Amino acid sequence: MKFLNVLKSFKLNLAEGVILDFEAGLHEVEDEVAAHWYVVANSEPLTTKQANALQGDTSGDDQADADAKAKADADAKAEADAKAKADADAKAKA
Repeated sequence: MKFLNVLKSFKLNLAEGVILDFEAGLHEVEDEVAAHWYVVANSEPLTTKQANALQGDTSGDDQADADAKAKADADAKAEADAKAKADADAKAKA
């Protein structure tokens, strides 16, 4: 499946006799439809992140932010633990 931003409304007549209506805006279509020359000429491909942004869905961004915060917290804890160990070692030697 591919995400497309259709620039101008059109109808796509497929060889099987199927007619697909495309209104301007965001569409998720099968790969074969997205690769059709007329669809390519009248739309622009979008990444999942871009499509989610157009839909107003930021759940992917929220997850990325949560992952980054968790990593930063883990790094800070590891640094604090290393400093505490170094202080304890220095105190033991003194």
